[in-house]
Amino acid sequence: MALNTFGDIAALLGVEPETHEAASVEERRVVYRIGGVEITEEQYLTRIGMRDEYRAWKERQRPLGKLGSVTIAETERLFRDDYKHDPNTEQWKGLNEIAKVYEEMAEGRAEKAFYLSSLPTGMGKTSVAVQSTKAMLTDPEFKNVGVIYFLSRLEEIDRLVKDMALKPETFAVLTSDDTLNALGNPVHDEARVLFTTQQRLENYSKSGTAFAAMKDLRYNGKPRQVRVWDEAILPSLVLTAGNYALKRLPLELHQRKGDALKKLADEIDDFAHSLKSHIGEYVTMPDIDKTGLDLETFRSYFSYSGDKDIAEALWYLSGHVVNVHRDRYSGNVTLGYEDILPDDLAPMLILDASGDLRHTYRFWESNRRTLVRLKSPKKSYAGLTIRHWDKGAGSNKQRDFKAASEIADGVVKMIAEIPEDEPVLVVHHKVDARKGQPDIVREIEKRLPRPKRQGDVRFINWGRHTATNEFRDCRYVILAGVWTFPPASYEAMGRGAQKAKTEEAFSNDDLKATRIGEISHHVLQAAGRGSIRKTVNGGCPEGCYLYAVFSSRSDTGFPKEQLHTIFPDAALEDWKPEGPDEARLSGNVRKAFEFIASMVERLGGCATTAVMRHLGVSKQNFNGNIKNHPDLVAALKGTGIVLDQLPGKPGVYRVKG
Repeated sequence: MALNTFGDIAALLGVEPETHEAASVEERRVVYRIGGVEITEEQYLTRIGMRDEYRAWKERQRPLGKLGSVTIAETERLFRDDYKHDPNTEQWKGLNEIAKVYEEMAEGRAEKAFYLSSLPTGMGKTSVAVQSTKAMLTDPEFKNVGVIYFLSRLEEIDRLVKDMALKPETFAVLTSDDTLNALGNPVHDEARVLFTTQQRLENYSKSGTAFAAMKDLRYNGKPRQVRVWDEAILPSLVLTAGNYALKRLPLELHQRKGDALKKLADEIDDFAHSLKSHIGEYVTMPDIDKTGLDLETFRSYFSYSGDKDIAEALWYLSGHVVNVHRDRYSGNVTLGYEDILPDDLAPMLILDASGDLRHTYRFWESNRRTLVRLKSPKKSYAGLTIRHWDKGAGSNKQRDFKAASEIADGVVKMIAEIPEDEPVLVVHHKVDARKGQPDIVREIEKRLPRPKRQGDVRFINWGRHTATNEFRDCRYVILAGVWTFPPASYEAMGRGAQKAKTEEAFSNDDLKATRIGEISHHVLQAAGRGSIRKTVNGGCPEGCYLYAVFSSRSDTGFPKEQLHTIFPDAALEDWKPEGPDEARLSGNVRKAFEFIASMVERLGGCATTAVMRHLGVSKQNFNGNIKNHPDLVAALKGTGIVLDQLPGKPGVYRVKG
């Protein structure tokens, strides 16, 4: 809960403070009473469990010290001279709060809380953290203070090293990539700045290890004092295991030596088959602990990465009582969660633009009571036009070749509307070529006009749609579907954020809010890779466009009205593919289209006389019923093909150029 004034606190406490008249403001005081007995403000806050939140709020009212002031001054210069970035007054207050928390951590006086900044993408959250780090490294007062960055993408490390102008001995990298690790100081304990991945922390904390005990993350033998988590965070690990996936595990376990493993394989197989009889009930998971297997050993028994993840969920849930749900894609699913953030990780600064959208943060704030929200004014997206195509385009839908082809047709028509010299970013579902699924990128690329348009068409898949400004000059972004998860995953996320017990109810309203919040988070992050991440007078630049393809069906879709919540002040329009799809062509018109497209692709052109011979029709029939047929003209235009023809002469179909 955000506490911004004393009135907020009084309202939260449910008390009517008694203010005594005094000669000066300094002499005024507020009296709190319970049952007629006067108590101190500190006692009252402690009694209702709000002492830490109040202390954190009160601390943030202090003006910036030397470190924070240097940080904001340099950030202002950077935004003005280099980035042409223009936050408004309220947004600057939010940036100041980031610098304030960083300063408090560096000085060792930050309260034990997780401080969340939800300033919009591209507002400069990471820039303030970078400038704070640079200022800290040059100030002798902080020579014994180390900082650690938890990042979601390895690609961000190189950029941060350059932005901070770090010397090799000043920083260290701890990831699974040996090439990246070699960039900095090989002795992590001696490096002031440590870059690692969020996954690395999860791996260290799986065994219940405290942050202070994670030796690889220390500086000068002590826990790093400044901690920054860039992008989204959940306090718990989502653990789901469907019976379809569980049934695959015994096949590989039976190939391992040892009666104990074969017996375990049978238990897992029996358990997977029994789930259909326990929908909506609580069941006890198979006991992996009794085998004495550690997590890494158990994972190593399986070849496919998806099976390794299921094995990990099974290992964590070993012997636990869990809920059983029915999912139309995963079958009968068990769900649970495991806390992954060490109790002593706070204080930590979290930079997540989706903080106001994700319901999991609200659960964390109200149930765990360790989350403190920093001032995070929203951004106006009045310069953004959103065009929504109401069509199912989820990852399961795109596994069908016909559906993938229809989506590709639509995306190409979207691109055809965009000025040819403008770059375009397409966000798509990842293709699993191992399973022989349609390749949506290839389907789109082969439909694009040739020669290629002047503006690049670039692609990133869901899962790689965060924490990069590589595409910040793309004013046109296309979301070819949105990223969703099975209902069991959303429930596990919500339960974990709430720290709910297995037997506690999780309402349909909470499930819906969690689902909508998580989808909104990914939509914002993906769209925010483009030019809307820039800020002019507190809003996004003029002339930005977002095309979004998703179904708005109430049961399985995503409400298009939520786009107004994600992008305040944006214009929202319905969109449908202009002109007919190739699938609508029929008879000789369809045959003509297929022949022309084929010849142009192979030979670079196709004469009208060749089309007539191929169809076996007269010139009169061709000119009257086929050549100028609106469906054929629109379909050819959609692929960039035009007819060059002088009066009274045969024409040639070729790519417009």
